[in-house]
Amino acid sequence: MTRFLDALVVALGLLAVSLPSQAQTLPEYENLYVNDYADMLSPEIQETLRRKLNYLREDIGTEMSILTVTDMASYGDRTDIADFATTVFNKWGIGKAERNDGLLLVISKNDRTFRIEVGSGYPPIYDDISEDIIQFYITPAFKDGDFDDRVLDGADKMISLIALPFNGGELSPERPKNPNGIADLIFWGMAIFFGGSVVAAVLGPKLSGFKFARKPCPQCGQKGMVRKTTTLQSATTSDTGLRETNITCPNCSYFNVTQFITPRVSDTDDNNSSGSGGSSFGGGSSSGGGASGKW
Repeated sequence: MTRFLDALVVALGLLAVSLPSQAQTLPEYENLYVNDYADMLSPEIQETLRRKLNYLREDIGTEMSILTVTDMASYGDRTDIADFATTVFNKWGIGKAERNDGLLLVISKNDRTFRIEVGSGYPPIYDDISEDIIQFYITPAFKDGDFDDRVLDGADKMISLIALPFNGGELSPERPKNPNGIADLIFWGMAIFFGGSVVAAVLGPKLSGFKFARKPCPQCGQKGMVRKTTTLQSATTSDTGLRETNITCPNCSYFNVTQFITPRVSDTDDNNSSGSGGSSFGGGSSSGGGASGKW
């Protein structure tokens, strides 16, 4: 009996030691700007977002990242999107440490929830603005399954309504209560500022067929098409890369193949593309500011 009790105590002790490490499991980043682990975004949208966020980081100085996960339960049985986003934000260290001005958009696909997390340097008004961006621009389209355009639009609004005003010293901006009013005026005003990078991203590869992956098959009209993207040639700092996307319909014989060029890797991306060797962000932190949404 004594041996049994001793063995039970040892087993419980080992279990107690192992549980905290499992609970602390979080996603690592492979790219500073977009980590689409839930496969919610098409390749062309990911490239567009990376170009925009790279421009924001290099030219404006604000670090912003986008993360999609299949579900939160895969990371230590987490269920609260606010806690999950804050923990990821602080682990990655998004934003400059001296300003705590980082931004993070997290989407949990199967949980049907998402969050805009802001650094601790942003005053409370930016929590309200984050809530408006979620309510006016992201949630309605997410309910229709339109992830590509709404993530892109949401990122644009985070840049124009949060990152740029704060970076310019506007600590108490007007809250955009009407999505077709103040918000659009600010957005279109900043569109000129970001015009060069956006045009370069949009006019690059010809990728008109990718949206079929989440829309009815053009041949049989059924949903559920499968998209698979393969890298044929990796981009380097001196040469562009080549990727190929195959779209198939399991309900009929529809098959579509598209190849597209990926841009050269900048020296910054090449050196900081992985989080395995320590944080490549600026060491910023969040105290839980932002807003959450569901669809």
